Amino acid sequence: MGGDPGGAPPARVLVGQACGAVVGLDEPFCPRVAKPGVVSGGDPAGATGPLLDASSAVIGINTAIASDSTGIGFSIPINIAKPLMAQALAGKQLERPYIGIRYEDIDAQLAKTDSLPVKVGALVSREADQNGNPPITAGSPAEAAGIQPGDIITAIGQTKIDTEHPLDAVLAQNAPGDTIQLSILRGGQPSTVDVTLAVRPSNP
Repeated sequence: MGGDPGGAPPARVLVGQACGAVVGLDEPFCPRVAKPGVVSGGDPAGATGPLLDASSAVIGINTAIASDSTGIGFSIPINIAKPLMAQALAGKQLERPYIGIRYEDIDAQLAKTDSLPVKVGALVSREADQNGNPPITAGSPAEAAGIQPGDIITAIGQTKIDTEHPLDAVLAQNAPGDTIQLSILRGGQPSTVDVTLAVRPSNP
């Protein structure tokens, strides 16, 4: 979120996610921001342009602004945007990595409500959503790797999954075809699984 470039005082960027509690790599768009920031440049509606922090570092790419509000916008974190920019500059087709799960980011409240053994990480959804979409997409890399509903993903490689390093942002640092190692908890027991990333489908 950022300030209104039309002249209203810039708002602070809120920590968290703007797309609700249940998110996943199968969802079309789930922006996260984690620093104070202001909108800089872009169109008069504030829908495009970089999102800057107090040191003028780019921390996101603005994508939309709520039409019925003042100073509420949405941005793609820069760590998710960078790999796509590199592909575009290289003249390649834009592709995002995909494992095919639905999940919830674990915070203290979710950990307490669900009696989870950890307070950070990514909890693979246990049930189908309201549209009948299963937690693990059939034929997906996650299914091939044996990931199960209720698994808790705690790390990708050496990077711990937490509020500063959410699953989708860490995953975005890899490319389709890469094989990554996920650290998971299943029934409280730690283990690792190797997952070979696929290309995110246009309609996952």
